[in-house]
Amino acid sequence: MTALLLPLWAHKLGVLPLLPVGLVLVLLGLGLGTKRRGWFWAGFALLALLSLGVTADALLRPLERAYPFMTAEECPEADAAVVLGGGVVGEVEGERLEWNDASDRFEGGLALLRSGSVRYVVFTRGKISGSAGADDGEMRRSEALRRGVAAEHIVLPGASAGNTEDEADSINRLMESRGWKRVVLVTSAFHMPRSMRLFRRAGIMPVPFPVDYRGRWRLGSDWMDWLPMAEGLKLSEIALKEYVGLAYYSLK
Repeated sequence: MTALLLPLWAHKLGVLPLLPVGLVLVLLGLGLGTKRRGWFWAGFALLALLSLGVTADALLRPLERAYPFMTAEECPEADAAVVLGGGVVGEVEGERLEWNDASDRFEGGLALLRSGSVRYVVFTRGKISGSAGADDGEMRRSEALRRGVAAEHIVLPGASAGNTEDEADSINRLMESRGWKRVVLVTSAFHMPRSMRLFRRAGIMPVPFPVDYRGRWRLGSDWMDWLPMAEGLKLSEIALKEYVGLAYYSLK
């Protein structure tokens, strides 16, 4: 259990050999070290397999179907929508934000606020890699203000260490200080199972509101799904990272 007490950066480095590129490199390294072709062929075969769209879909499906999709209007009423970090890449000349695929988290939070399902939207805080320590919670707050959301409906909790476990603890303290009874958890569908586990562990029973679906759920209906592509490898890595995270927190 000592390994579980390592700092966050050590866990992030330690998981690399379990992800597609790292695992393939390990196999190729074994082939180079032992001079056995079998390891080389295993590495290339694994790379090809995890690069298939059909493989990525098969890995993502259990994660993204763990909790049902719902519209903002169908969501049960709660005190606030908690929007987990992610989506913001950086800021361009202080005027607009650059987003990645997880921008649906931000949009989902605003949709819940506008539908009347929640009274507040909470943007968890963390540092954006490569952006000189910029706070993505502050950036998302500024963007919501630019879109006409009243400042009194936007809440920023205390700073966290940048992982979901710390975000859950931060939200727990925020709920206690404000007397909130129920919140809606907004995050990417593939990330929802791990997030729900960590929030429940922190003593919170949120309403899951999954967004940002990455899988196509067609499992080979298109012949392109059977061709190795970089996008397939990326999606397989996203899914495997979640499975490793679920296993880690189960042990912890």
